[in-house]
Amino acid sequence: MKPPSAWIDQAERDYDIHAAMEQLALRGFDVESIIRYGLGPRLVMAIVFTNAMAVEGLVKSLSGQDAQAPHAPDGWAEFLSPPEQRGEQASLQGDPSKVVRDLVGPRNMGRVHDWVMLAPIEDVVSWIPPTRGVVFDGTDADDQEVRNTAIWLVDRFGEADVKDWQLSSLHLEWLYLHGRKPVPIVNAAMAERRVDSLEVAKEIANETTLKWNNRKEEGLQISPSTFVEPAIRYLQEGQHEAAIALFATLTALFPHNSEAQNNLGFCMMPANAPLALEAFERAEALSGEISLMTLANRALALHLLGRDGEAHSILISDIAMNTASSQSWVWEPNEDHSLALAGPISVPAYMESLRSHILNCSIRIS
Repeated sequence: MKPPSAWIDQAERDYDIHAAMEQLALRGFDVESIIRYGLGPRLVMAIVFTNAMAVEGLVKSLSGQDAQAPHAPDGWAEFLSPPEQRGEQASLQGDPSKVVRDLVGPRNMGRVHDWVMLAPIEDVVSWIPPTRGVVFDGTDADDQEVRNTAIWLVDRFGEADVKDWQLSSLHLEWLYLHGRKPVPIVNAAMAERRVDSLEVAKEIANETTLKWNNRKEEGLQISPSTFVEPAIRYLQEGQHEAAIALFATLTALFPHNSEAQNNLGFCMMPANAPLALEAFERAEALSGEISLMTLANRALALHLLGRDGEAHSILISDIAMNTASSQSWVWEPNEDHSLALAGPISVPAYMESLRSHILNCSIRIS
């Protein structure tokens, strides 16, 4: 979710949002519950993280790159800053990593969650922060049935793969498919998507097992993989510095996470191959197992730095040739060393393509 300040035309944003709300209402959706409950967790994450990405000195301290941090949503620094730092010139200052960890901590997540639940819906849609001194107490605001239904509808119409649904959504879909759950919206709208009951049953079994083993919890979880999609959107829109800031934030939260380091390097690759290579090397040092994508990324960074022999050695190594296949977003190099974003594609196929590219470059040079 982009903050309102990131839109060039605010009037266009308002029109699009209210037109969508109107269409949802015509289809029988409880629009307010969809926004507060169904989209609420994503909105909480978006507000807190866009502020974290703007922390002064964060990108420089964690990536080494002197990139311009994105602009924080207007007015939120006052609400999210610690009490002793609030005032007319409130800002999120201090050691960047500590500021980010405090900012994305349970206290602020809870406060923004309560605002989403209880603030006027137009304030929520427009990201208008509470005025100083206003306290939202969300202890009695939660209607579990309404919440679960809203989350179910957001999953049903917003997530293509049932594997990405929450367990409560899978249960409600199963009840609906077997006539035990009333249709929450108009029949024609529900018919716009058909869901295979067998897929739902399999996923309920998988999710129940995972939850029983305490490996998965309900709700929107914070992990580096959660932010791949928004980072890719930033890169597709040419906002490379925003993508870098996003994963700099995540490396502050997860300093020992190899995936966060790899993705930070990936975002830096077009602008700064030396620093990207350092991030890939940190990722490899932190990882307990070989990541084929990190190997591919390191090989590309070495190639961009003119170290083709080392890059080629990685691409023909036993590890590269015998590691299980996977799919990922990649940078495809052109003859002039410019990079084009592509994917998701097979990583082994990409590594073979990269090997051929490096060999062709060597032949042209010789």
